[in-house]
Amino acid sequence: MGVVYAAQQDRPRRTVAIKVLRRGFRHPEIVRRFEREAEVLGRLQHQGIAHVFSFHPGDRQAPAHLVMELISGPPITEYVQARGSTAAERVELMTKVCEAIHHAHERGVIHRDLKPANVLVTEDGWPKILDFGIARATGLDVQSGVRTSHGQIIGTLAFMSPEQLRGAADDIDRRTDVYAMGVLLFRLIAGRLPFDIAGVPLVEAVQRILQSETPRAGAAASVHESLEQIIARAMSRERESRYASAADMRSDLRAFLEGRRPSAADLVRTTSADERLLAIGLASGTISVIDARTGTILVTFERRSSPVSSLRFDDAGRLAVEWRDGRSDNLRLPT
Repeated sequence: MGVVYAAQQDRPRRTVAIKVLRRGFRHPEIVRRFEREAEVLGRLQHQGIAHVFSFHPGDRQAPAHLVMELISGPPITEYVQARGSTAAERVELMTKVCEAIHHAHERGVIHRDLKPANVLVTEDGWPKILDFGIARATGLDVQSGVRTSHGQIIGTLAFMSPEQLRGAADDIDRRTDVYAMGVLLFRLIAGRLPFDIAGVPLVEAVQRILQSETPRAGAAASVHESLEQIIARAMSRERESRYASAADMRSDLRAFLEGRRPSAADLVRTTSADERLLAIGLASGTISVIDARTGTILVTFERRSSPVSSLRFDDAGRLAVEWRDGRSDNLRLPT
């Protein structure tokens, strides 16, 4: 859609990036989306996010363009490969990505297109997130007039969440970015994408991602079980099973780096015999029962502070629960 130039700005004197729409993409709706990127970036001030300086909507003398911070660095995947970074160093980079994304989320902005090409690493080793062009602002103060049509798929397939692949625009929230960060972490640790969809027809590729369980990153490398659990939680097909925020994911990554038990290790899941129901138990002691076909939460049990030790559906249609404090319950499900 565009081309980026390095340029010298006179006042103030600095090197900047000028992002210009190509001639074939100067449609009014695309220009509005481009302008929205400027608005979105303008409200984000974080070391891990490329700063925007100004926007010009275009006229007879010049096309629409965005003037922003010039990021001189490779994509995060190329950066770790060139340096031969250890697993710990790669996880450390992801904690910084989580910090930046949490900053955006706290200001009502969901990126929706996180991928290696949009996370560049500077010379000082700090990942910088850019290209918020398809970001979604959740606050009511941004009114761009640009909407995602029902069923429209936007983003890069391999990093898209199940709700994006289904075209469910109303289901997109912070956990959409959490899923993409899970894929990015998998890619950094395993050196490959979780699902092999290269050369696969679009429909088949989407089905493969939607129907396949998250593979173990350790299939390609020796990966600590705690890190496997963090990736699995971030990449859960059910939004309710993922981290509720990028900050929560960062906390687990820090726990891994410090040798502590991550909260993802306390996530317990089970499905009914006919695979129509999914039960999820969290470290807080909360249990949710979900319709596995639609992702709808059918019932939530707020039971106790003890984490769940095990879950199973019994023959009587109840949910048998073992708590880590040694107690047990048989929970009745709605009919």
